[in-house]
Amino acid sequence: MNVENLTKIFYIFICLGFAIPILNLLIGAFGFVADFDIDLDADTDFDGIVPFNIMSLCLAFITFGALGRFSVQYMTSTSITFFILVGLALVSFGIYMFFYRCIILKLKNSKPMALNHEDLTGKTGILTLRVTNESDGIISLKDSTGASISYKARLSITIDLDELSYLPQGEEVIVMDFDNNEMVCYVEPLNIVLKEESSKKSEK
Repeated sequence: MNVENLTKIFYIFICLGFAIPILNLLIGAFGFVADFDIDLDADTDFDGIVPFNIMSLCLAFITFGALGRFSVQYMTSTSITFFILVGLALVSFGIYMFFYRCIILKLKNSKPMALNHEDLTGKTGILTLRVTNESDGIISLKDSTGASISYKARLSITIDLDELSYLPQGEEVIVMDFDNNEMVCYVEPLNIVLKEESSKKSEK
């Protein structure tokens, strides 16, 4: 494989490392045409012999691509290229495991205090992943200490789906109900709830 092709491959790894998180944000904010929904959750991880975490993988891709692009000038023969690629893979794997063990796991273990049904009902939050009538989103709330905590979010059963079929990322919402078993918040747009309360007061 010549230097030009190797350079292209390294650039692809760099682009993938940046594109996956950006794609995740864009999907959450805008979705796809015809409401085709695919969510890449950056917090998804699976523990095993080698734990899988998307953010750690993206960092490993960027590391492999960047170091490879820097090292491509030294790949003057097949044997040297092979050993350099193996070295790059090992370094990237080390970065992956370090980031997962030292950053991701610490963040997971320092989760804020979980809230119960009474604490959540009537609480306001911000959608960090859009909600549709066919898929759940994610709502970010504050616990009693002021720390952020996230739950799955679903459209409230009181919403008329003919008029409102989705809520975009960044929408401020209010929790109307909470399912303790599924750990899901049923939400409505805060501005609509405030308008309804205002109209009720004016009628009185």
